[in-house]
Amino acid sequence: MKLIASTLSSTYPKRLKTGLWTAVGLTALAGIVNLLSAVTPALPDRLVWLETFLPFELRASGRLFSAVTGFMFLSLAGNLLRRKRLAWLLMVVLLSVSIVGHLVKGLDFEEALLSGVLLIQLLRMRAVFTAQSDRPSIAQGIRVLMGSLLFTLA
Repeated sequence: MKLIASTLSSTYPKRLKTGLWTAVGLTALAGIVNLLSAVTPALPDRLVWLETFLPFELRASGRLFSAVTGFMFLSLAGNLLRRKRLAWLLMVVLLSVSIVGHLVKGLDFEEALLSGVLLIQLLRMRAVFTAQSDRPSIAQGIRVLMGSLLFTLA
């Protein structure tokens, strides 16, 4: 009985660390995928089908959202590793926007699936993200947001 209790207590922190590192790795991967997806053209057969339903402006805004969320994902990955609650909340919102953006800009189901898997993992791990954000982290996040907007719009 004692052996089982000690095994469970030593396994939980390892599972927690593995889940956290997986979430951070997927966040960085999703950021890179979003950036690459924003600069690569959509598949022609998907685009033809999408053009009948959505105007060009809406599809172009999907590219913009993909680029901005890609930068933000890369910025937030480190704060997720530090278990920041605000980083978790921003990631949940940005992943939702990212899923819609991928579908609007070119019916990119693969990228939307990656964001969906990460969203589900973060929602399941929400109790892990308890740390409060400090002022320098918030200021850095605002700088990264402004930089990503300038880079994307320029």
